[in-house]
This record gives sequence, C-alpha cells and structure tokens, in this order.
Amino acid sequence: MSLVNSVNFDKLNAKLVDHYGWSKEEVSHLCSLYKGWLALQICYPDVDFAPNEKLDEYWHMHILDTRAYTQDCLFLFGEYLHHYPYFGLEGDADDLERAFERTRKFYAHHFGESLIGDLGPCKPVKCK
Repeated sequence: MSLVNSVNFDKLNAKLVDHYGWSKEEVSHLCSLYKGWLALQICYPDVDFAPNEKLDEYWHMHILDTRAYTQDCLFLFGEYLHHYPYFGLEGDADDLERAFERTRKFYAHHFGESLIGDLGPCKPVKCK
C-alpha cells in the first residue's frame, strides 16, 4: 500500500470536487477506496476486479489525465492498466457479479472495511 500511497492524487481530487460537486470529504474517502482498489490490482494482477460506480467514475477521471495516468500505471504496475468497459456485456452477466463480489471480499479482507463504506447503494459497473 505504501507504493500506492506515494502517488499524488491532489489534482485529481480537486477536479472531482469541481466536476461532480462532491464534497472534499467524500472525494477523500473515495480516494482512499481507489488506492485500496489499485493495491488489489498490484497484488493480484491476474484477477478480474470490478469497481463500483463511484470508483469507476474516479478511475475515469484519472484516465482522462493521460500523462499522469500513464506515468502512475508505469510506476505502480510496470505497464498500463487498461479499462475494459465491456465486462458483463459480452457473455455471462454473472461474471460481472462474481468479479464485484470478489472485489468486495478481497477489499474487506485486506483493508478491514467495506468497499462501499458510506457511499450509499452500490452495484458493479460493467468494466474491469
């Protein structure tokens, strides 16, 4: 987790507050969840993890800063972490549900808290 914590998300967080009108507290909490989600990607590179809607929005905004996202991916993973937006659309929708449940379980196991937290209702997004 220390590797992920060394990435600076301050500009991204400010953009999310400005773009979505989310509170700084909500964005800070979401940033913490995103860092955990990235850490899972590092620990389990061959496992499909499905983000929830808010994490996916955070990820999208990160990707839009193409230079920073590419640099962060190379630093964290040694390669670009691709966003596959068709997960659950091509084939068995149960795969998406299983990946999301796996994500929730792994997150709770490693970080001792719910991936959902106080973000309200949560469902998987059709991407990985």
